[in-house]
Amino acid sequence: MSSRSPHQTQRDVLHVLFDRATKGHRTDPSLTRPRISELLSDVSKVKLSPAVLQIHLDDLLSQGLVGAPKRGVRDRFQITSQGIQIMDAEIAATPSSINSESWTGSLDRTSITDSKRVEIIKRIKNLQAVVEDSDLTNSEKSQAGALIAASITMAEAPSPPWESIKELMILIASISTVLTLALEIAKMIS
Repeated sequence: MSSRSPHQTQRDVLHVLFDRATKGHRTDPSLTRPRISELLSDVSKVKLSPAVLQIHLDDLLSQGLVGAPKRGVRDRFQITSQGIQIMDAEIAATPSSINSESWTGSLDRTSITDSKRVEIIKRIKNLQAVVEDSDLTNSEKSQAGALIAASITMAEAPSPPWESIKELMILIASISTVLTLALEIAKMIS
């Protein structure tokens, strides 16, 4: 008996169908149940019975992540645009390489002059005023305020972690279009 979760198996099924749809397989991105089972065993090293595979496919169908391209024919399956979006997000979230700096504590390699550092801190503080005067919700103001306070604290440290500050600026800008000043600050750090 496999110790794999149903969720993992469904992700593997999506992976197989995603590869079929995105790797230029002629004009038909759909696969039959036996072919999905065969490719799935290559990906996950687990052989599923047809009944178990059908349960996973039915669940993915009900979630809208997989479709049957021919109406009424449930022998062929393909990934839907919603399924592709989920796989794209998962691929984007997977690091393509290992960054040892994240666990070794190596110094940040971003070089910022003292005058540029003063300018960045000034702009972050200006961003704080923009948030306070904006029409953001209280929740958005609170979230942005906390991230800005953390950015100021880090920027004023003896050895500022500039890459972390840059990431916070990008996160702040994602809260609202009102906060595009944060992107300008992130560009200054690059």
